[in-house]
Amino acid sequence: MKISLNWLRRYVDVDWDADTIAERLTLVGLEVDGVHRIEADFTGVRVGKVQAVRPHPGADRLQIAQVDTGDDVLDVVCGAPNCRAGLTVAYAGLGARLPGGFKIKKAKIRGEISLGMLCSEDELGLSEASEGILELPGDLPAGQPLEQALPIEDVVFDLGITANRGDCLSHLGVARELAALAGVPLKWPEASFPVTTEGEPVPVTVADPTRCARYVGRVVRGLGVAPSPLWMQRLLSAVGVRPINNLVDVTNFVLFEYGQPLHAFDLRDLEGPAIVVRTAEAGERMTTLDDVERTLTADDLVICDAARPVALAGVMGGQNSEVKDDTTDVLLESAWFEPTTVRLTSRRLGLRSESSHRFERSVDPERTVEAANRALHLLCALSAPGTSPQVVEAFTDARPRVVARPTVEYDPAHCTRLLGVELPAARQREALERLGFAVQGAEAGPWSVQTPSWRNDVDEAADLVEEVARYVGYAIIPTPPPRVTARTGTDAGYARSRRVRRARELLNGRGFHQALNYSFLGKALQAHFAAEAPLELLNPLSEDQRALRMLLAPRLVENAAHNLRHGAEGVRLFEVGRVFLPRGAGVQP
Repeated sequence: MKISLNWLRRYVDVDWDADTIAERLTLVGLEVDGVHRIEADFTGVRVGKVQAVRPHPGADRLQIAQVDTGDDVLDVVCGAPNCRAGLTVAYAGLGARLPGGFKIKKAKIRGEISLGMLCSEDELGLSEASEGILELPGDLPAGQPLEQALPIEDVVFDLGITANRGDCLSHLGVARELAALAGVPLKWPEASFPVTTEGEPVPVTVADPTRCARYVGRVVRGLGVAPSPLWMQRLLSAVGVRPINNLVDVTNFVLFEYGQPLHAFDLRDLEGPAIVVRTAEAGERMTTLDDVERTLTADDLVICDAARPVALAGVMGGQNSEVKDDTTDVLLESAWFEPTTVRLTSRRLGLRSESSHRFERSVDPERTVEAANRALHLLCALSAPGTSPQVVEAFTDARPRVVARPTVEYDPAHCTRLLGVELPAARQREALERLGFAVQGAEAGPWSVQTPSWRNDVDEAADLVEEVARYVGYAIIPTPPPRVTARTGTDAGYARSRRVRRARELLNGRGFHQALNYSFLGKALQAHFAAEAPLELLNPLSEDQRALRMLLAPRLVENAAHNLRHGAEGVRLFEVGRVFLPRGAGVQP
């Protein structure tokens, strides 16, 4: 899991540097496998202001821009279609160096002198967009170094998140851990948007409440597809996601922000429109977004409109309802799907996605509406210029069942017994409450502790002790050296070990090789050496490992025969090991 430091700082104010954050995260169980620094791959690029533009006298497709560089106003020849007066741009002056070692020099282009270059995102190595020059926010001052004006430099943490901590597969999840450690509040992102009372919500029917506990569907109309702003592209690129457009990027952004997978349906492609969450029919087919036709089974959960499947729940959307460049109206899905169902479908189809990775580890069932609202805020704010999207106020929140949040009975004294160090009850309570647990009971305990909705890995008192230890730091736990009991020659076990060791030495000295065999063998082989029936395993790995051995000889004979068949001469083998003799029904051998 990649976590961007610039992204993380949106939600938590800590004055720790990147190395300190990496150390603190590792100490609380979120192991940092690597720290990667992203730096600007250019020098000498500044913010410029285009004051005026005139046609190039010798080329129809070129213009001459007068650019305020902060120190002077210079002429720059530019061929970008979006170059215009009033634009704030990235200006590479004479001597500037761009990615690939390209150095800017004074140039004569079709007879006109160009004193620099107006750069695109692609030319700066910021993204693959190269259709025009980079348009910067208008409030940036001319002459400011570009690496200071834009969030170019970043630090990316590579976290090894264990399967039980699905709540930390997001920037808000990791920020919540840091906020608890630092004792500072978590800053939740903006989630407001314009609404309209016109229009009805899309009806949702959950036919399989065991596999889908909650399904939220919200409609937004009047969107315009456009490139995402540079800040969003930079954050997505930092965590390994290729920016596509505002509709796709927003759902990806919220996935990495909240840890809640979302899916956007083109509303005009939904029959009804209606949504039905049901079990797939055996042999049913659908084509997913990767252009592969999938054959479904009754173990799969599908999202359908009034006529056909339009998404494979928790794994991937369908090609028949994907958003396109001319999409204006969208149904946004935010749901909670049962982890085992998503895991089985994903593995059977060999189809792993960022969404399935999170659903398999369980998402927060109480944040489905909030995550959808956050996405709607971004969709409306980042819609194409000239559009005025609105969210239909009424929406569907189908919740056939509530995902249980266990309440654990906890005695603070239990923490002392398990950790071996005495921690005041007040300190334990502070730790649990900082981490989101609701604690009820007298100060000294015992307490009833309700787990937060995002923690599905805590269900007993020992888990709460672990949470306290994570919060206060494992360094407080004493680490005495292990106790070693000296064994003397009078000890029966020691004497037996000496005899066995001496026997091995004697046999090795006479040319014997020690064999190490499994304690299991087939009934037929054992019958050649012992008349008594052996003990049988209830779940043998194979027929030739069904019975527990009563003698060492059968396997040794097999070993000798194997060696002789392969041309060995004078085979000498011995084995030291346990045998298992039946002692009657219900009695251990």
